Amino acid sequence: MQSAPLSRCFTKQARRYAQAAVANFQYITNKTTQSSTSITLLGTCTKATVTGTYTFTLSCTEPYPPLIAQLGEPYLSMQSPAAIAKYGKNLGLHPVGTGPFELQSFRPNDSIVLVRNPDYNWAPPALGHNGPAYLSGITFDIVPDNQSRIDQFTGGQSQFMQETPGVYYEKLKGSSAYHAMAVPISGMGIFLPINASRFPTNDVAVRQAILYAVNVKNVIQIADYGAYAPISTPLQPGTLGYDQSLGSMYAYNPAKAESLLAGDGWTKSGGYWTKNGQRLVVDLTAPTAPPEYPSVMQAIQAQLASVGIVGKVETMATTAWLASAAAAGSAGGTSLTPSQYVAVDPSALSVWFLPGVYLNWSHYATPQLTSLLNQAGVAQSPSERAALYDQAQTVIMQQALMMPLHENEDLTLAAAKLQGVSYSGGGFETFYLAHLTS
Repeated sequence: MQSAPLSRCFTKQARRYAQAAVANFQYITNKTTQSSTSITLLGTCTKATVTGTYTFTLSCTEPYPPLIAQLGEPYLSMQSPAAIAKYGKNLGLHPVGTGPFELQSFRPNDSIVLVRNPDYNWAPPALGHNGPAYLSGITFDIVPDNQSRIDQFTGGQSQFMQETPGVYYEKLKGSSAYHAMAVPISGMGIFLPINASRFPTNDVAVRQAILYAVNVKNVIQIADYGAYAPISTPLQPGTLGYDQSLGSMYAYNPAKAESLLAGDGWTKSGGYWTKNGQRLVVDLTAPTAPPEYPSVMQAIQAQLASVGIVGKVETMATTAWLASAAAAGSAGGTSLTPSQYVAVDPSALSVWFLPGVYLNWSHYATPQLTSLLNQAGVAQSPSERAALYDQAQTVIMQQALMMPLHENEDLTLAAAKLQGVSYSGGGFETFYLAHLTS
């Protein structure tokens, strides 16, 4: 079927109008440059054609209710057609913007420098201001080391800090020298996919035992000073399909964890579990950034050790971590790894649990789960969608394909003199109205 035309208006600065939007969809769906996340958000609507100077049509093979909301996600933000043509699959290394700031320099894993766009005059009326931004420029320093970031911020070298470690956030949020805000980020929260295709977590009893063995509240307390609220379901509260009752499925119960392993043929001797001559050892990998993730894995390692499950923690550079998490079968380099996903619709579950999608890091698929997610993706009634996503979450948790950890919030701190920072959906900072007071 074909969807109704979606009008997208562009300013004269964008120049290409509807053709610019179509170029973006062609880039997303092109096999050589295909975006692993963006194309999933398009669902069944992957063909774009220009229908007018300011309009284009997205054609859908089936109804796809999440489309309108997901078009507003940053993963589907419009890119410069000229940059697409010039950089192709390396576009991500050459960002181009059309907003209140222009890119001056980009040094991967080091810094991003923006300068004020003097020609900007197309701000939304609701902001109450038009014309150039107040700040002359912004420098984003990428500082993975926790202590270095804290020292830089508290020393006055920076005026804003994202992803503040929980211990420092709790310590500094009461100071009059700073503004503190826990910015909610919609979606699936912070969670750990569990690899169902690799020994020993290819055994459902092992996966279930891991969930019973880990006290999530203690992990948050150890890794983040208790700064976050724990969650125990695949979808966060407030999301269509959220089912609070699923949260009681794996209440902390180390005795239950050991009983499951024993009933599955594992034998505990000398404080360790073995089966068919193999010891129960799980690989716990984490990227070096954000800094919270390695601490989470170390806390989980300690929890598992209390019931005789050995956890081997390894931190990796982001590229290596992504490759490890995406690898299936015996080649898969991890048993559990922390992640997050920003979303505005429960179809986020399809991004993580449909067969063949890049983010299916649990490497699990059955006709039942696939059918539930596919039906939910095209169902028109919100109540029908909610029921189907509820059933899908039940399967996900019964099969122990993920460990929900805590609500996703960006713990931000700003110097008291920095005013006017706002946030868009998904927890993204907007600095258009930001300014420094004396």
